[in-house]
Parts: sequence; structure tokens; C-alpha cells
Amino acid sequence: MNEKYDVIVIGSGCGGAASAALSSYRGLKTLLLEKNKFFGGRAATFEKDGFKMDHGHIISRSQKGPHGELLRLVKCKDLIPEFFTFRKMRFYGHFMGMPIDCTRMKTSGMAQAIPRIFTSGYFSIMDIPGVLQLGSQIFIMKEEEARKWDQIPLEEFLGKYTGSEFVHSVVGGLTAASFGVINDEVSAGEFIRTFQAILREGNNVGYPATGEGVDAIPNSFLRAAARYGAKVEAKTAGERIVVEDGRVKGVYVKGELIESPVVISNAGIKETTYELVGKEYFEKKFIGYLENLKYGYGGISLKYALDKQFTNLSFGFKIPKNFKRNMRNALDGKLPEESSIMLVGTSNMDPRLAPPGKQLLLAISPGPVAEPGGIDWDPWVQSLRRQIEQELFPGISKHIIFCEATTPDIVAKQNSRFLGDAIGVAQSIDQVGENTPPCISPIKGLYYVGADVGSKGIASEMATQSAIDLFGQLDSRRLLPAKGSLELITASLL
Repeated sequence: MNEKYDVIVIGSGCGGAASAALSSYRGLKTLLLEKNKFFGGRAATFEKDGFKMDHGHIISRSQKGPHGELLRLVKCKDLIPEFFTFRKMRFYGHFMGMPIDCTRMKTSGMAQAIPRIFTSGYFSIMDIPGVLQLGSQIFIMKEEEARKWDQIPLEEFLGKYTGSEFVHSVVGGLTAASFGVINDEVSAGEFIRTFQAILREGNNVGYPATGEGVDAIPNSFLRAAARYGAKVEAKTAGERIVVEDGRVKGVYVKGELIESPVVISNAGIKETTYELVGKEYFEKKFIGYLENLKYGYGGISLKYALDKQFTNLSFGFKIPKNFKRNMRNALDGKLPEESSIMLVGTSNMDPRLAPPGKQLLLAISPGPVAEPGGIDWDPWVQSLRRQIEQELFPGISKHIIFCEATTPDIVAKQNSRFLGDAIGVAQSIDQVGENTPPCISPIKGLYYVGADVGSKGIASEMATQSAIDLFGQLDSRRLLPAKGSLELITASLL
């Protein structure tokens, strides 16, 4: 591998794969390096005994969100994956001890749940006007107004409209799953922007239904990159980014320097800065800024392989009583009495993810961000399994073929992260809007993509959006010509 490239991309998560597509579409000679044998980063899927299981999980705005926009930008609309969308989903909820089972087309489950909600003491008829006003404000608020809420906690925004514990807990469950922090830390502005888009495009929210799992999304970007001539290498790590005189020179791969004046890293903003480059190449002020970044929660993911079709849910939640206390304990590293749980019936949305007659069920629950080896995750896994197998789905135990547990330690190892964070840098009040971590590094030619530097979305959508935003900035500064050559790009960076 002694060729020279216009652009080298490190990592094949949504941000990296999107960058390779955008770069090669512009005519730039592009190389993407992925250290694992699989592509997709935290949006990858792996197979065991005929079951295709997601490392993480993606519910996105399908073709209407950044994933579809990326493929339209590179003129590969035909590669947009098919999605199983909201209108087809069957939902299950367990809110503060109250089961709710319904679909969009069949409302009897919701009709049965409403009396329970009103008699629970958590919600009353008096709360309805405030909730309706809250929803309408989120739906119609303009961007400039939402920006005014960027540095204000969501809890304060919600409090303007309702004091209902039920509403605050339901929203808290959504924000914890989406942003990695809870209501008193998450940015109200970021919440408004994100859920405004979801409300407006609700029928398009969905899960890939191509037989691949969630990695259908980064895979579609890699197919677009390959269409324009990008070289994509698995099991090939970018070992070190070489910097000379304040600018990128290339990347060491298998002990050999591959020259490129542009390196785009999807390895994480800290991981790239500290390990792939080295702190000594950056000013202390920038390193100090990185040291103070707050990361979202870690998470435990259970993949249940079942010997029969046990449940027909597509998507669901468990939000416990005393939600805020239990969530705070979880994020602080104390095993909660009850866990918040997201449930995803992946094989109900795409039957090809499980062998015929069998079922795949995914359960995700938040936990603290910690360095690998810092927490014994076994009690957390056992507690989560007990709640699922005894409380939410009694009788499921005798149908389990296997239950695969993914802990933050495993996430960190698979993705070379310092922490086993589930999403990346948290979308907290001091890390969004103008304070979102930068895509452009202090070193010329070095750029970051991924959820660490993304905004205006949830998880994988943030990562894809980060690549779109980065290339928008590079185009506006004329750092990347429409059709690149090594000499042209080098000159533009000088």
C-alpha cells in the first residue's frame, strides 16, 4: 500500500463511511481504513447461529433524515435502504407499572391504557392543556427561537408547560435513550430541534429492512463510495497519523506510511487526538478543552435468540417508577432498583434477521460511562435479565436459545474507545449549538467526524450529519475542489 491518496478516512461508522462517499463523489482519490473485520462501528451487525444481531440500534428518519440526504447528495438515491417504518410498528410500553400495548392502526390498547394513566396519580386531565401546548410549541418553533434554548436544561423548558411526573418521566426516557443525559442536563434547544424533525416526519421513522440489520446504513454509504472508486479496506488499522510542520502528511498502515494531505477520522475526537496523532502536536488549550468534554451514558444490550415467535412488538419502552432517581443512580454507577429499558423486535420488522420460526429481541438499558474494567457488569446484566424475563415477558426463559450481552467494556474494545459510551459526546447544555465539538482540528488537513462532533439528531444521524456538515465547511472554504488531485488539495491547504 505505497500509493498516495487525496483523502484517507479512518473508521467505517456512519460518519466515516459517509465521508468516504462524499470524498470519492468529488473525484478525490479516497482510502477508507477499518481495523475490524466488519464495517459500521457502533452501527454494525454480526451473525451467530443464523441470527443477525446489531451491536447497537438505530431508529432513524429513514430516507427523510441525514442517511437519505447523504445518498441524495452523492447522487446514489437508488442505494437508500428500504425501511420498516413507524406506521407499521407494533408498540409496547410499560410506564411506571402500567402496560400499554397498541398499534397505530389499532387503538384499543391505548384506549385501555388511558384510564390507568388517569387513575395512576401521575397524570390528570388538568395536565392535558399543557401537554398539548408543549407539543405544538415543539412542532412550530423556528430555528432561531430554538437556539435561545441551547444552554437551558430541558427540565426548565418542560416546566413551562407541565409539572406532571408522568410526562417528565416519559420525556426523560426518550432523552436518556437519545442524548445520553437526562432532562436536567440535556439541552432544551437540541431536544426541540431533534424531536421537531421526528414529529414532522414521524411516519418515516423506521428500521432498515434489507436483511442486513442496522449496518445496512453504513454499508449503503460504502457502496456509494465504491461506486466512485474509493478503496475500502477491512482488518486494516490506521496505526498513526503523521503530522509535520502543523499539517497532516499521511497515515502509517502496517508499518508503512501512506501519504495523504487530508485525514478524516471517525475514531473519536479524543482517541484521534491523543493516540493516533499525539497530544504533543496540539496546544494545551485544545487538550484542556477535550479533557472537559462530557460523554453520554454507557449501555447494556441483550440480544435474545428465541426458539419461537414469542412477542409481536416492534418497539417498546419500560420507564420505571421513580424514574429520575433510578436513572440518576444508573448514570452514577449505582445499580438501580428498576431499569429504564428500550425494547426492539428486530426480526418482527425484518424476518430475515432470524431463522424461520425463530425470533430476535433486543433490549437496551443505560449505565454509567466508565473506563474498561472499572465496573463489574455481571450484576447489571443479571438485574436486566430478571426484569425482562420475570416482569416484562413472563415465560420467555424457556424459549431462549441464547442471550448475548454487550457491555460498555465490549463496546470500548470493539471501537477502540477510551470509554464504553453508547453514543459519544453528550448533547448537554454546554456541548451543543455553537459549542458542539469541532469537526475541523487545529492541525491542517485533520478532520473529525462521528457522533462526538455531530449535532441535530440522534446517534447515527448525528454521525452522518457530521460528515455532511464537515464537507459543507470544506466546500465553503474551497479546501476540496470538485475534482481533486493531490497537488490541488495540498496547495489549497497551504
